[in-house]
Amino acid sequence: MLIAALLWSSGPEVPTPWTWLGTWLGAAEEAGGDKLVHALLFGVQAWLLCSVRPGAPSAGWLAACLGATVAYGGLTEAVQAALGGRDAELADLWADAAGAAAAVAAYAWRRRPPR
Repeated sequence: MLIAALLWSSGPEVPTPWTWLGTWLGAAEEAGGDKLVHALLFGVQAWLLCSVRPGAPSAGWLAACLGATVAYGGLTEAVQAALGGRDAELADLWADAAGAAAAVAAYAWRRRPPR
């Protein structure tokens, strides 16, 4: 929900409990870190989604987590384009996918079974 609130709002404004995050995201975007913010947000989302299932993750589960996260990234870009006031960019989707892929790979590495 937080990702939707951040990416579908008309600007960097964020609800009151998250004001500090809105300030940070706005500063990162102005500094040219927009793609990094996308990668971090979707990386966290992918990591959390992977961790829903206990135990060592299967390749199918990891692929599903990555696919779901990237699909959500595509949805956010489509909604931004429809809402107006926000820029929907293919580069944002690539950043979402890169962050998600890195997080899924890190999760798989961290949760690998011992040898």
